[in-house]
Amino acid sequence: MYTQETRQVNFGLNHSEPVNFTLLDEWLQVALKIDIEDEDTALNPVESLVRRKLLFIRSMLQAVLLPCFDAGEIINIEKDLKTASKWNIKVNIVNIENISELGYKTIINFVFKTIYWMMKNPISDENIKYLHELIQKEVINKLKGIGNSGKSTMPILLVAHKLHIPFFHLGGGTYQLGCGAKSRQISRSTTDLDSSIGAKMSNNKMLTSNLIRMAGLPAPTNGVAVTIQNAISIANKIGWPIVVKPVDADRGEGVSVGVKNTKQLKIAFKEALRFSRLKNIIIEREVKGIAHRIFIVNSKLLYAIKRLPKSIQGDGKKQVSVLIEEANKLLLSEPPWLRNKLFPNDSEAIQAIKKSGFSLASIPKVGELVALRTIESTASGGTPQNVTDFIHQDNIDISLRAAKLFGLEIAGIDIITIDIKKPWYETGAIINEVNLAPLLGGGEISKSYIPEFLERIVDGDGRIPINVVIGGSEAMDIAIKEQNNLIKKGVACFLTSHKVTINDSASEMILPFKGLYKRCKALLLNHQVQAVILVIQTDELISTGLPIDGINQITNTGGKLVSSKNIDKELSQDRFDALLSLIDS
Repeated sequence: MYTQETRQVNFGLNHSEPVNFTLLDEWLQVALKIDIEDEDTALNPVESLVRRKLLFIRSMLQAVLLPCFDAGEIINIEKDLKTASKWNIKVNIVNIENISELGYKTIINFVFKTIYWMMKNPISDENIKYLHELIQKEVINKLKGIGNSGKSTMPILLVAHKLHIPFFHLGGGTYQLGCGAKSRQISRSTTDLDSSIGAKMSNNKMLTSNLIRMAGLPAPTNGVAVTIQNAISIANKIGWPIVVKPVDADRGEGVSVGVKNTKQLKIAFKEALRFSRLKNIIIEREVKGIAHRIFIVNSKLLYAIKRLPKSIQGDGKKQVSVLIEEANKLLLSEPPWLRNKLFPNDSEAIQAIKKSGFSLASIPKVGELVALRTIESTASGGTPQNVTDFIHQDNIDISLRAAKLFGLEIAGIDIITIDIKKPWYETGAIINEVNLAPLLGGGEISKSYIPEFLERIVDGDGRIPINVVIGGSEAMDIAIKEQNNLIKKGVACFLTSHKVTINDSASEMILPFKGLYKRCKALLLNHQVQAVILVIQTDELISTGLPIDGINQITNTGGKLVSSKNIDKELSQDRFDALLSLIDS
């Protein structure tokens, strides 16, 4: 696991009364699901309290979908010289690039205020509910969209972190995985190789089905209606039962299946209009079977799942109503931002239960599934089953062709079939949708494939060699020789100091800023760079921190360094030692 870039935060801590760590830890563990490492809080209660604040801050940063996976660290704790009960604290917390300072301040202030509330109030269902609502109001709602991350972003980056793959936030929820020539860009589960034309086409269900049909792939039989009269005409022409859905909505919103007559069609059409911006509604002949998501990555199958509707599983003892109640009670014990979708027990659920041959009073057998929705959707959730090992090769082939047709490196191809083990042409299966940015990491099955997903799109751990040469003017001479040696070996090596950057053609690159930190970052974002040599001649990095989390080789020339704030001032030994300690860490 690699160490993320950090930012320094300074604050004062008044500590005059003993801390009830038993109560505080219960709050953190039970209400917020924060793991507390065992430690002797009596030895250093101030340090223990600060560590818990750092864990709380990390939890809140994750709650607003910022990929902060390191817990942070304490730099220094000192007693205030004027106030006996006050301590001056310096800590590092994870820094996500291009995130507003206000966002960090909002979370830090909230944590400091709330942690004292926890220490004064007993833990109870009522108080836990109050805390969750407070976090929703004061943190999540206020900072909604701060990082513009999608549902796939956090699971992917968490695995990248565990696999030692560095990542940088480029802005707008887009992240770079890896460095230089080994870097890739992702946004949710889309990558820099996904076609913008394919993205446009796949965003319109009618354009999608038309293109699939033109390419000789199994497509739906459908038409587009703008009025209910159009819809009735199309339905009569293609044959009942039909599916009604917006041409431009996703998440399964506004979709009605099993529509058998004009009365039902009028209701379904009105519902679809609610979710369509274009007010264009697809009327489609219903195909027997269940939707299957075929997840394609880099022209290969990653996994396939059967997309069953949101269902409750029987235990052979309890009624359906009790199973739903108990399952939801367990879910509600989780913080809202960590919680899976609740099991519905509304009128729509009752209808789905009845359609499955059950009632709320039924006692399903052990392992028996009772559907609570008629279809699986992102909006209501589902109950996936892994069918990767059973899918017929011909079904994989049409999925690969569809992904290629739309120019998508990452695609979720939805096939409706009665049996995924049989080829599509034997079952009358169709490709129902081609999905850009299919959800990855939404369930346990999907999460288990993220390491392979990253292996497919990132070269190794995405790292390039980074060497450091420390010293004065002689450090640049040594670095240039090292750079030339690598270039002769065919490596596109770039070199930079705080004031000059040299490319792999031995020419100076003109950059609009000075400073080793910024120049190094620029090279890490440059897809031409296969290796970097950093020439450290000042103490700048003590203030900025390291722009990278790992160094392959360090050469200390023994030459004298200068202050980044005053180049005429030679660096003191203490300052030089601090710089070396930072680089070696």
